Amino acid sequence: MLILSLFITTLLAQPTYAQSLCARTSSAEPKNPLVHNASLGFNDPKILDLFSLSQEERLDISCQIREAILNRYSLVGLKQERIGLDMQKHLDSCVAKEAKITKSSRLQFSDRIRSCIAKLQDTHFGIGLYTQVPTVTLPILLARVQGKVVIVRKLPKLISLIEARDGISNLDKELEIGNEIVQIEGVDTQVWLESMSDYVDGSSLEYRLDMAAYYLARRNFLYPKKNLAKLKIKKSNGKTVDLLLPWTSTKEGQNVLDFAQDLKNKGIPSHEEIALEYDSQTRKWKGSSIASEGYRPWDSLVSNNTLQEFTDKEEGGVALRTAEVLESRKVAYCYMQLLTFSTYYMKAPDKSDTNFLDEIKNFAENCEKKELPMVLDLRSNGGGNASFPSEVMKILTKKDQKSLGIVTTYRANRHSLWLLSQAESATDLGARILNNELFSMNAEYLAEAMKSGKAYADISFENPIEPALDSGFNQDLVVLLTPDCISACDMMSALIKQNKRGTIIGTHSNGTGAGFSRRGELSALFSDSYQFFRFSIPNFLFGFQDKEGYPERGLYSAHKGLIGENKPTQADVKYETTLEDLKSKGSGWLTESKKILFKQ
Repeated sequence: MLILSLFITTLLAQPTYAQSLCARTSSAEPKNPLVHNASLGFNDPKILDLFSLSQEERLDISCQIREAILNRYSLVGLKQERIGLDMQKHLDSCVAKEAKITKSSRLQFSDRIRSCIAKLQDTHFGIGLYTQVPTVTLPILLARVQGKVVIVRKLPKLISLIEARDGISNLDKELEIGNEIVQIEGVDTQVWLESMSDYVDGSSLEYRLDMAAYYLARRNFLYPKKNLAKLKIKKSNGKTVDLLLPWTSTKEGQNVLDFAQDLKNKGIPSHEEIALEYDSQTRKWKGSSIASEGYRPWDSLVSNNTLQEFTDKEEGGVALRTAEVLESRKVAYCYMQLLTFSTYYMKAPDKSDTNFLDEIKNFAENCEKKELPMVLDLRSNGGGNASFPSEVMKILTKKDQKSLGIVTTYRANRHSLWLLSQAESATDLGARILNNELFSMNAEYLAEAMKSGKAYADISFENPIEPALDSGFNQDLVVLLTPDCISACDMMSALIKQNKRGTIIGTHSNGTGAGFSRRGELSALFSDSYQFFRFSIPNFLFGFQDKEGYPERGLYSAHKGLIGENKPTQADVKYETTLEDLKSKGSGWLTESKKILFKQ
């Protein structure tokens, strides 16, 4: 018995193959920084060869990524239960695979790491490089619509250039919005979808497939092998046509010379080359637009004189849209579109400064006074400040009612402890998920977990959410939802679902349950010592209460089922964007909403 015990102890103490490989490497000084100042001299192939990473360096980077994930990633244990992924075995296999590759470009290396990380199936966890690299694009943009891959937007500038170059007069008509892409390079498009989805970080299958469809025509990885894409396109009349469309690349990232040279070697021009026109009068080169036109799911479903757009004060993009819609005496409602949860301060339509949550509250109060139901559009919301969903839920809660809140926890390690020790208030947390009360509870539970050797701190339960409006918001609510509702938006949709506050129309939310906390120099950010990869590793967990009566504190092992990762919020009424929606600016979504609100 003693011999067996000693054997098992010795076996467990033996390093894995990947650990042995990683022990041979060292984090040397960066030898190959990603960006160099561009000059004609860098066109010399001998110099471009110096950009490559040696086998030892690639292995070193792979080991650094492996160690960082095993030590810091908040979902190391939970992924086994949710998607059947043994994290250490998977990362070991990625390292072992890299060790067998003797020669590789940085582009190929980054694609392999991308595929490795994508297997984690976490929308929050995608790889990034230290600086922006060129993106390749066709003159069309694609999306999944009713199970098919179709054209949803196109780039008129590129299409007109192709028509002029090749003497084609009807190319634009062949590329009509809604036309289906049946084959790419002679291979069925559905096969391409499955293959491309292996490189997509996504917490739900639908999101991975949606992004795979987008990447078929526009991406910054898996660069095409040649400068033309052979497509078989099915038109609305059922006829098919074969087309060769050229790949081009964005002007951004062209100073990442080994990536850019790969494109040049294939004859793929940059937009900077394409979009410059010579003005003979001024004798100067001037730029022209390479913008796209067509269906955009983030556009407003309402367009009338009451529509107001509020833009992010810092970034400038639209953060919030509100409108009142009066179609008839019996059909009147409010429309509110939340495009982000990352905005604190906005510019109002009159250019005055305003507050994100204040505008939402003011709009809801106005709708309540007029007794108008609301359509809440969450179809395209990438998340952000994760304290905001609870604040919005307060605004939407009915009078004399309380709503269920969120739950949070941290992995019990030094990184979490160092992070929380630096956070002094809710706004100091990068994902900003905690109010002061939840923050102090998490810090206390984390310290206790580390002392007792637990893998995770006890889960903190948010107190019941009380209405923010004196009158409450008591009107009917319809919520529009797709997998592009991510992170804090996952929270928002779950809060509405768990509290039975409204009818959700669509498919489902993204399905995230982990996020990022940061404070000053302490953050979720990872960077290898060669300054090649740079990305964030999710370092806290969030989820949603499913019933009343939880204590403010609960064991992780007993309540980890509440964590939201890979568990998207499901719609009550199934609906997805249709081919008709592409041409009618998504009108079908409002039609479905009115069926619920007005029994049409």
